[in-house]
Amino acid sequence: MDLSPLLLLIAQAPGYAELKSTLQSEKASALRRGRPLGLLRAARPALLAALAQDLSRPLLVVVATAERSRALTESLRAWMADPTRL
Repeated sequence: MDLSPLLLLIAQAPGYAELKSTLQSEKASALRRGRPLGLLRAARPALLAALAQDLSRPLLVVVATAERSRALTESLRAWMADPTRL
């Protein structure tokens, strides 16, 4: 199932533009050091896919277990317009 058309809605969500701007700026150092964003686990794949689409840089995502890594990868495949970028 391709959920990537919904990424346009995520890009319009309150706070998304600010997060994207922060990640693109010098102020991103706090986020790079691992400051948690406080997202529900179910929202993470959609946000990560939107950021991957909008930012022209790799994203590093750290999860607690191999099982969570597999689950996140599977979810991202549904959200990514080009799942081969995973």
